[in-house]
Amino acid sequence: MMKEKLQEVDFIKIEQQNLFYQFLKQIIGKSEFKMEDLLVAFSEEVQKPINKDLDKDAEIELRLDSVYDPRVKENIPVIRMFNKNGIVVENDAFDESEKIISIPLSDARLIDPNISVDDICEIEFTIDDLTDKMKSTVFNGWKQARKEVLKQITIEKYKDKINQKFIAKILKRNNNGSYNLELEDKTTVFLPADKVNQQLNLDYGSYVNIYLENINQESKLSILEATTISPLEIYELLNNEIPEVANGLIEIVNVKRRGGLRTKVSVRALSDSIQNELGSIIGQHSSRINDIKNKLIKEKIDIIKYSDIPEEYVKNALAPAKILDVIKEGDKYFAIAPDDFLTVAIGKKGINTDLASKLTGLKIEVISATDATKKGMSFDNTQAEQTHYFKSTTPRSNRSKASERFKDVEFDLETDLLFSEIQNSAIEAFDEINQEKPKAKVSTPKKPKLQNDEVDSLFESSLNQYKEDLSQNVYDFVDDLDKYSDDENFDQAEQEEVDKQVAKAKKDKAIEQFRKIKTQIKDFKVDNDLANYGLGDADINFDEFKDEEWD
Repeated sequence: MMKEKLQEVDFIKIEQQNLFYQFLKQIIGKSEFKMEDLLVAFSEEVQKPINKDLDKDAEIELRLDSVYDPRVKENIPVIRMFNKNGIVVENDAFDESEKIISIPLSDARLIDPNISVDDICEIEFTIDDLTDKMKSTVFNGWKQARKEVLKQITIEKYKDKINQKFIAKILKRNNNGSYNLELEDKTTVFLPADKVNQQLNLDYGSYVNIYLENINQESKLSILEATTISPLEIYELLNNEIPEVANGLIEIVNVKRRGGLRTKVSVRALSDSIQNELGSIIGQHSSRINDIKNKLIKEKIDIIKYSDIPEEYVKNALAPAKILDVIKEGDKYFAIAPDDFLTVAIGKKGINTDLASKLTGLKIEVISATDATKKGMSFDNTQAEQTHYFKSTTPRSNRSKASERFKDVEFDLETDLLFSEIQNSAIEAFDEINQEKPKAKVSTPKKPKLQNDEVDSLFESSLNQYKEDLSQNVYDFVDDLDKYSDDENFDQAEQEEVDKQVAKAKKDKAIEQFRKIKTQIKDFKVDNDLANYGLGDADINFDEFKDEEWD
């Protein structure tokens, strides 16, 4: 019975020691962390309560070993515990409660026949030999040791991967707006609230692209810190979407970003083959830059031409704002903006000035032309209409510079009001217009005319709303290509085509308007005043219009 009981105890001991080995092996995983280092850390945690409660001179050591297990008929790995500083005592002086720090002489001589009382002897023990209080202390110590080991493993694994891109799973959103994430290898990552792109969908269980930004060794939780608003994302997108950037023909000088809101990118050509670096990045019909913008969701992006001249660089960097002049005083650059565009130059919550300052690396202060004059600054006021070296990226369709030339060709026919009650088609009315037949009265009420002061008021209201919209950061680099296009970059072929279109604009637009009228005119009786409404200054020869052109 004693032999069977001893075997049972031995098997339990072997199982415990083997499970401890499996536990430590799992901690190490596939890392390069050594088992010897892990054993040292865990030995220290076992020694602490023993030194405190039993013997301050005890010296604990955990060892990797192997023992024969008759059940599987092979050696299995185990972790054994020893007190290297045990004391040999007389058999009758031995206290079972102190068996971790002392050993009876009879047992000691089984290890070393020549040993004597008061000699130092290694004593093997197990966790079960500890008191409940010491067990609790040891287990808590092991938890802490495990965290420290895992921290060191994580540091070693990721210290050379700062600024690299990873895909992470959303685990939790914290109350302060930060997130807990998980990488593919189950390593947890902390995403601070101020590094969150608010345009992203960060639902639980979803995946998001992140950039590893920092390893915070002082953190008690996840030591890896990430961001979803890294400027590196812009570099990567430009390299992927713009061949000239990938091939080194165009250099990305700097990128400054306020993630989810706005990004400014300064570029310069490194090859004589690049005549227009801004146009190369934007692409035909803005195709390239729009692909980039779509991947940034709602974030706006400004492409700025770099300049070695600080004043010019500052002016370009403050686009889309109009800057009259840039004056350097000391280490500060004063950007002088027209009074009406001061809020645009500063941007909502100062975003435009802040990004421009970071992009250029210069201290920038935006002031109005009025304030500059009061300060006695001498500046160039002739550049109010000058364009920036800055590209906006709305696709060029039928609305380009031609649209600006068409603005003077207006046909204010007011068809909704003037012909709302007219029935029955009467295309002969146009012949009667040319023959100046007696006019017939129409009972349709005329649209009340606005007085000059009312027109001014409406115009001023619209202008103020436009400025307010700009100051609220609604301006989108991709939504205003022609406004800041450089005239010298406008294709000659397109210029010639525009001139041709202007020459025929009146006729074409008149035809379009009369087609619409034809479908609405019914029982029309000619009133020359009414028919000529809005056309008095158009100088149109109606003899040029033929019926077949309206069909």
